[in-house]
Amino acid sequence: PLRKDTSATRAEALRLAMNWHGVHPRLDVVLGPSTPFLCSRELLLWARDQAAELGIGLQIHLAETHYEVEQVLSETGLTPVAYAHSLGLLGPRTTAVHCIHVTDAEIDLLAESGTTVVHCPKSNLKLGSGVAPVPKFLRKNVPVAIGADGAASNDSLDMVEETRFTALLHKGVHEDPMAITARDAFRMATEGGAKAAGL
Repeated sequence: PLRKDTSATRAEALRLAMNWHGVHPRLDVVLGPSTPFLCSRELLLWARDQAAELGIGLQIHLAETHYEVEQVLSETGLTPVAYAHSLGLLGPRTTAVHCIHVTDAEIDLLAESGTTVVHCPKSNLKLGSGVAPVPKFLRKNVPVAIGADGAASNDSLDMVEETRFTALLHKGVHEDPMAITARDAFRMATEGGAKAAGL
């Protein structure tokens, strides 16, 4: 009973984008097809085309869980980031949330396309999804922002704590106190977030 007619949902998304995008300097609208394993190829292509036509961004969750990677691979023959790339979804106006289970080749695709990865460490740990290879992203010049995901998958939407946690988590995972420095974490939370928001 919660499902809406597909055309009505698309029309509502476009109406929100056209009514609210750019009406205030601090308000930005992006289209957000949730993730490739929950969206049809047709919907992903529609979102890509509409975002391009309206001059707005895209946000999509990619490679968050092993299940997602296996599902997308079995349905498309490609891993989630590679599939998104094949559909033309990656680019400077795209934010890819999570990107935990990615290959080195996918990291290269993210870097080459200018896609911003949004790292959500506390959400990823709460859900047992894993830890994104953020130090690798930074070494490959992938833009990284810090996010909290959402209240359903995070006990706190506190960006200061999320930033602090980003620095601590990767030091422990990599057994290296310089894996992510305070400066790196601060930059991801500020400059990275601004880039993700198109500022």
